[in-house]
Amino acid sequence: MPTIISLSQARRRFRRLAALAIEGHSFIITRHGKPYLLMDAPEQWNNPNPENFREGEHLYSSVKQLYQAHHGPEL
Repeated sequence: MPTIISLSQARRRFRRLAALAIEGHSFIITRHGKPYLLMDAPEQWNNPNPENFREGEHLYSSVKQLYQAHHGPEL
C-alpha cells in the first residue's frame, strides 16, 4: 500500500523518498489534497506483486486513475 505524502513534503524530502522507493516503498504524492504523482521503484513496474494488483491491472491503469482523479476523465 503506497504512503500518501503532500507535494510540499515530498519536495523537502525528495532524496529520502527516492532512497525508500529504490528499497521497494511506494508513495502517492498529493497536490491540494488530490493524487498528483505515483513514486515507485522501476522493479515494481516490471514485476508487480499479485497481492497489490487485481487481475489485468498494471501500472498504466494505476497512473491513469491517479491522473483522472486530479485532472478529470479526459486523458
